[in-house]
Formats: sequence, structure tokens, C-alpha cells
Amino acid sequence: MCNQMSPSTQVTGKVTNQVPVCHYTFVVEPPKSVDLTNVSFDEFVAFHFDHDTDHSIPPESEKYDPWYFHVEVEFDAENVGAYYVQMFEQPEFLLTRFTKAQLEEGFWAIQGPNLNSSVSRIIEDSDLPLPIRAECIRSMRGYDRILGQEVSFGPNGEPAE
Repeated sequence: MCNQMSPSTQVTGKVTNQVPVCHYTFVVEPPKSVDLTNVSFDEFVAFHFDHDTDHSIPPESEKYDPWYFHVEVEFDAENVGAYYVQMFEQPEFLLTRFTKAQLEEGFWAIQGPNLNSSVSRIIEDSDLPLPIRAECIRSMRGYDRILGQEVSFGPNGEPAE
């Protein structure tokens, strides 16, 4: 709340400058540490998509706070790159395993700048051999198969059978 004025009001000549006092009511917690160095492909996929989601809060809202805003990942870039390739080349299984909300949030995590193991960071990692990064980019064509098709979800966003 920033509507109160500080008790120490500065006076310069005849003009009074009051400085607002802001009281913050949130606590900044350290990011959750997650180790993906030795996980299976299924665990890698679950890490990105298997989260409770609250889509009553739109992404443009100041209250939007997805899980991937608070995660610091330890990972092997070569393994993560290979898992992205595997997932991108055969993405259809995601449609039957996760809800629409989980898919949306997971895809934002995968491509966005917040997650230090995101695909964009893998592609930009100059320590990773170029052929691995290039294969990751090429494999993204697999998304066309699921992004361009009509997908049916149940009334609560669950996968349709």
C-alpha cells in the first residue's frame, strides 16, 4: 500500500515534497531446486506438464504466477536436448496424457525465458555441439502435427477419449 506519506517530510524553500511509504505484503521465496540430470524421458515430460494449473488468472494479470517462475533446474544440456527432440518428434501422446491447461502452461515453460532448461536456452547454449542444437530446432516441426489439428478436450479441459 503506497498511499501513506512518510513522517519525515522534506521541505525545500516553500515547496513540500512528501515521499510515499510502500508496505509490501509478499515474501520472495528462493526458487525450488530441481535436478533433471538423471531423469527418465517420462519424468522429463512430467516435469514440464504434470502440474496443477489455475487458469482463472489470465497470463496478463499481475497475479499470474505459474510453477516455472520459481524453479532452478540442474540438468545435462545434451540429455535435455535429446529429450526435447524425442518429445517434439512424437508429441501426440501429450494430447491424451495432459489437460489443455497443463499443455498450455507446459509449452510456455518449454519455450519461455524463465526456465533455465527451456528449449530456447538449449538452442542458445554455445557449449552444446551445433548438431545437437540444430536437431532440436529441426524436431520442432513435430509440433505442427498437434498444433494444426482439431483437438477435443472434455468440459473441464481433460483429454477426450
